[in-house]
Amino acid sequence: MKQLIHRLVVIENNLAKEKGPFWLFALVLPKSSQTGWDLIVAAPWLDSGIVGLEYVTNLLKSRLTDKEFRQIARVIIYDKFSATLKRAFREVPKQDGAQELRDTTFLGLPVTQGYVIAVGELEQAAAR
Repeated sequence: MKQLIHRLVVIENNLAKEKGPFWLFALVLPKSSQTGWDLIVAAPWLDSGIVGLEYVTNLLKSRLTDKEFRQIARVIIYDKFSATLKRAFREVPKQDGAQELRDTTFLGLPVTQGYVIAVGELEQAAAR
C-alpha cells in the first residue's frame, strides 16, 4: 500500500507542476467496498466528464503497475460546482504530504482508510 500511495503522490506532484494544482486528490477505501479503493480528484483543468475520466485512467495505467492499478476500483471526478468538493475544503485542513484517514466519514462516505494527497482552497474553486 505504501508503494501505491508513494506513486500517487508522485503522480499528483508531477501533474500539479505540469497542468496546475488540484483542488482535491484523495484515495479512500469505502467501508461498503467489495472491490477496492476510490480515487477522488478535482482540478480546474480537469474535465469532470468522460474526457477527464479517460485522461486520469490512462495516466494511472501508464504510471502504476498492473497490481497497483487493479487496487483502484473507481475514479471519481468532481467539478468546481460540486457541493461535495466544497465540503472537502471544510473537512480537510490544507497541509503538505499525504494525510491518513482511518474509520471516519469523508465527503459523506464512511471509509475504512484513506489518504488525502492534496487539498486546495475553497476560494480557488469558487473563483474559477
